[in-house]
Amino acid sequence: MTETTKGKDTQYQRVVSKGPLPFQYIKVKLEFEDGQPRDVGESHMKALINSMIREVYGEVGCSLTSDVLKYSPKDCTVILRVTHKNLVKVWSSLTLCGSFEGEPCAFRVLQTSPHLMALAVNSRDLDF
Repeated sequence: MTETTKGKDTQYQRVVSKGPLPFQYIKVKLEFEDGQPRDVGESHMKALINSMIREVYGEVGCSLTSDVLKYSPKDCTVILRVTHKNLVKVWSSLTLCGSFEGEPCAFRVLQTSPHLMALAVNSRDLDF
């Protein structure tokens, strides 16, 4: 549904979407058992994510697309873009991760949203 409103010098258009958006965004953190962050490079992180998907879903899992949009090596947080239909598969693959290079670890899903801007702020971190 599209609605157009004319102001003095500008024209605004409001677009209402029905149904799922094509992509979902997931913010995940790789946590190690001792609580200390590791120096995991972006390519290693992407390889770990792909290997977890392949481990759970086999060769069919290789066709699932997950793009690393932002990686913070300081605290091992990643923002991933996945297609809406593959969200559950990628999420379940990440939660089954048990180790990285022989060290026990786990992926924690911090936030998920169909809008990338929603991951910019976590309302649970705000002090009121």
